[in-house]
Amino acid sequence: MTLFKDRFYRFTFGLVMALLIVSLLIAACSTAVPEAPAVAEIPTLTPVPPTPTPVKLTYTVQRGDVTDALVLTGRVAATRSQDLFFRQEGHLTRVHVQSGDRVDRGQLIAEIDPGTLPNKISEAQSRLATLQESIALNAQRSQLDVRSAELSLEEARAQLVELQRPPDEFEISSARLAIEQARIGLEDTRRSTSLAKTQAQRAMEQAANAVRDAQANYASIYHNPTGKTEQEHMEALEGAQRAIENAQLNLENARATYEAARENEITSIQRAERQLEASEMALEKLMTPPDPAEIAAAQRAVNQAQLRLDQARLRLSNPDQQLSVQQTQREIAQLQEQLEERRLYAPFAGQVTEVIVQPGDQIAAFAPIVNIMDPSNLEVVVDEVLDEYLTRITVGQEVTLSFPRYPQQSLRGTVKRLPTSPLLTNPSARGEPYLRIAFDHGDLELALSEPAEVLITFSHKADVLWLPPEAVRSFDRRSFVVRQEGDQQRRVDIKVGIVTPDRIEILEGLEEGDVVVEP
Repeated sequence: MTLFKDRFYRFTFGLVMALLIVSLLIAACSTAVPEAPAVAEIPTLTPVPPTPTPVKLTYTVQRGDVTDALVLTGRVAATRSQDLFFRQEGHLTRVHVQSGDRVDRGQLIAEIDPGTLPNKISEAQSRLATLQESIALNAQRSQLDVRSAELSLEEARAQLVELQRPPDEFEISSARLAIEQARIGLEDTRRSTSLAKTQAQRAMEQAANAVRDAQANYASIYHNPTGKTEQEHMEALEGAQRAIENAQLNLENARATYEAARENEITSIQRAERQLEASEMALEKLMTPPDPAEIAAAQRAVNQAQLRLDQARLRLSNPDQQLSVQQTQREIAQLQEQLEERRLYAPFAGQVTEVIVQPGDQIAAFAPIVNIMDPSNLEVVVDEVLDEYLTRITVGQEVTLSFPRYPQQSLRGTVKRLPTSPLLTNPSARGEPYLRIAFDHGDLELALSEPAEVLITFSHKADVLWLPPEAVRSFDRRSFVVRQEGDQQRRVDIKVGIVTPDRIEILEGLEEGDVVVEP
C-alpha cells in the first residue's frame, strides 16, 4: 500500500510540472502572435495524505487479588415437592384443598366417584357381624385348644416310648461315632478358623500398607508438579486422592473381615465344644437304664394329654364358620383398599402450590391433580449450567448465595446435586435438569421462585502480579507479552497462574510496574 502511494505521488508531481511547462510555452508564443487562442487552465490534483499509524494500548503490571469464580443465577425452590395423582381413571367428585392451603400428612386431598363400593362394604360388614356373633356363642370350643391338646398327647406318647425302648448296638455305635466325629470336628474347627483369622490379619496388614503407599504417592505428586500443566497436576492429584480413598475402603473391608474371622473362630469353637458335650451326654443317657418312676410319670402324662384333647374336641366350633369369617374379612379389606385408591391423601405436611383440576373433570390414571411442597425446607436451583462449568463443580462444594431483597447479606450453601441426563440404557428415565444447592436461610424470609445469585469460588490468591487478558497472548501452550523497554519493544515469555475473564496471574517473566504493549 505504501509503494502504491509513493508511485501515485510521483506521477501526480510529474503531470503538474508538464502542464506548467506547456503553459509557459503558450504564454511565450502569445507575445509573438497576439491572436493565438487561449489554452484552457488545467486544475491541480490534491495529494492523498498517508494513513496514520494506529496507537497501541499499553498495560502496567499490577499487584492485587486474583479470584477464579463463577456467578450463576438461580431461584428459591422447595426441597420437597410432589405431584399427586390417582392410579386409576375416574370422575372427580371432590377437591378438598385450594392453592395456598396448608395441609397435614395424611390429609384427604381429593376423591373420585367410588361407585357402588360403599354399599358393598356395608353389606360385607353386616355379614361379618352376624358371623362373629354366631362364633361368640361357641368360643369355648376353640380350635387352638384342640391342636394344643393333640400336640401335647403326641409329645407325651413319644416320651413314653423313648423311655421304654432299650438301646441297640447300632445306636450305641452311632453315639460313639458321633463323639469321635465331634472331637475331629472340634480340632478341624480350631485349625480352619485360626487359619482364616491369620489370613484375614495378613490381608488387613497388606491393606494398611496400600493406604500408606497411596498417601505417599499423593504427597509425591503434590510436591512435585514439575513438567505438568496445572490441569494435569490437578487431575493427577484427584487420581491419587481416589486411590487413597479406595485403599482406605479396602482397609476397612479387611478390618471387618478380620473381626468377622476372629468372632467366627470363637463362636465356631464354642459350637463345636457344645456339640462334643451333647454327644457325650447322649451316649451316657443311652447307656443308663430307664427309671420305673419316670415311666409311670410318662404314662400319667399320656393319660392327661388324652383327657385334655377329648375336652377340647367337645368345645370345638364349626370350622366352616371360621373360614367364612376369614373370607368376609378379606373381602372387606379388598373393598376398602379399592375405596382408598379412589381417595388422594397428602404424603407429607406442606402447602398446596397448584390445583390442576376441578370437580366434575374426568381424570386419567397417573395424571397430576395437585402439587404439594414443603415450604419449611428451601433450596436454590439453577436451571441451566454450561457443560464447561459443570466439569469444575462437584457435589459438596461450598458456594455463596445472595438475594436482591437482602443486598447486604450473604449465605453459605453447598452443592447438593448436579444436573444429570437420562441413562442411555433407559431413555425413558427422567434426568435431573437442575443444579441444586442446599442452604440454611435462618431468619430470612424468602419466597418461592425468588431470584438468587450463586457465587462459586474455585481459587483465590491475594497480593499477586496480574495483567488484563488483552495484554497476554498464547501460542503452542506458551504465553508471552510485548514489554516496553525505553524506545524498544521486546517479546517476553511468561508463566501464568489463575486465568479469569478480567485478570491473569503472572508467576514468572515480569515484575510489578513493567509496561507491556498490546500484541
